Amino acid sequence: MNIDDNKVIFNIMNVEFCGIKVENTLSSKSHIDMILPKISAACLAIRMVKPFMSLETENDILCIVSHHRELCNNFLGKFLM
Repeated sequence: MNIDDNKVIFNIMNVEFCGIKVENTLSSKSHIDMILPKISAACLAIRMVKPFMSLETENDILCIVSHHRELCNNFLGKFLM
């Protein structure tokens, strides 16, 4: 697509912005596909060390995960609406 002064805008399939992959269709599928293996590996690591964790450490991890999920939901929800 050409714009004034011979500037060209290219159509791209997806872009990563603030660590979140967004497709040109505003779908989050590519982001989910990108983070799913990372989340799976992190969950496995937590399950492996959970028997050795204190209750305080376990609660800290749950708070971090919950907070991150809430931030992602808020960002994606506002972006996609």
